[in-house]
Amino acid sequence: MKEELLLFADYNVILVNWSKGSKAVYHQAVANIRVVGAQIAHLINTMIESFRMNASDFHIIGHSLGSHTAGYAGERVAGLGRISGLDPAGPLFENTDTRVCLDSSDAMFVDVIHTNGKPLILLGFGTLQPLGHFDFYPNLGRDMPGCIQDEILDLIEEDIPAGLTESLTCSHSRATAYYIESINSKCPYTAYPCDNEEDFKSGKCKTCATHRCVRMGFHAKPRDGRNQKYYLITSDEKQYCQFQYETVIILSGSPTFTGRGHILVNATGTLGYSPSTKVSPKSRTFRNNQTITFTLSSPSDIGEILSVSLHFDVGRLDSVLGKLLQRSSPRIYINRVVIYRTESNQNVTFCAGAQPIEDHQSVTLDRQYYVADEVCY
Repeated sequence: MKEELLLFADYNVILVNWSKGSKAVYHQAVANIRVVGAQIAHLINTMIESFRMNASDFHIIGHSLGSHTAGYAGERVAGLGRISGLDPAGPLFENTDTRVCLDSSDAMFVDVIHTNGKPLILLGFGTLQPLGHFDFYPNLGRDMPGCIQDEILDLIEEDIPAGLTESLTCSHSRATAYYIESINSKCPYTAYPCDNEEDFKSGKCKTCATHRCVRMGFHAKPRDGRNQKYYLITSDEKQYCQFQYETVIILSGSPTFTGRGHILVNATGTLGYSPSTKVSPKSRTFRNNQTITFTLSSPSDIGEILSVSLHFDVGRLDSVLGKLLQRSSPRIYINRVVIYRTESNQNVTFCAGAQPIEDHQSVTLDRQYYVADEVCY
């Protein structure tokens, strides 16, 4: 992180080494952070008094127990500028008094990234409890994409103790990886304001029109108003940040059809194209008048949307069963596709006019299918 910060600007970066205190048993480490926080506060206050520095210029970044350490420091520094809590530790801190854990009163701006907010019995070391002015929940804040795969590889490639340590802390550490990447990345880590994860999963919050979106990570900026939760998705590997295109596929009302399988979608824009994305991880059944909402993601900005391609794949098992039962080749019918581009805060609608897609076939909707509004006749 130090290198990325210095690459971005000419900052004074101070690293706090409390390794001897953090390696104690957990309950003792929890007690030790009160002392560490007081020492950090003493250093900051000394610098303010001796060098006429402003408290608002100080920014403390802490991971896990370090997040609450930053809180202890912040409550002792009047007018501290900012605290970034990276997956703050949950055990012994959840549902406690604000004097015990990091909270929004500890600095002028407190932003928190949650990546491992599961119960400790399920090997969760973080918390889902909102602690700051902005609380970010990438991938809903519990398990991060790629960590299950990484856990298996760690156990295979490394000795068991080291691999086990890496596997147990993968999601917990991912908040730090996201934050480091955000410092100099061209990808903005756009996050959507949403009151709860159910609304986010249902697609109710995936626009920046009603409420302004913000950036997760180093470039998060405070704004007036109430404390807010923010949600976004990331990739399972570096580059973690993804440009997000909220996509809605509406299937035709006629003719009558039912088809089971996968729909893969990719879009082409003025700056490039997105990778193909499945509308759902598992095979599903598609039928008349169905609305399918999902997020099309790309590691780079593809610009203004020019076309969208859809591919229908029944899957090997369903295809074999269909042939054995002498069923006709399944197909689906597309009414329209709507893609929301966060950067321009605009929807692009392609009318397909009950365009059929058979098994292992694709269809591309380009500008000739484009309409200015979302109505297809």
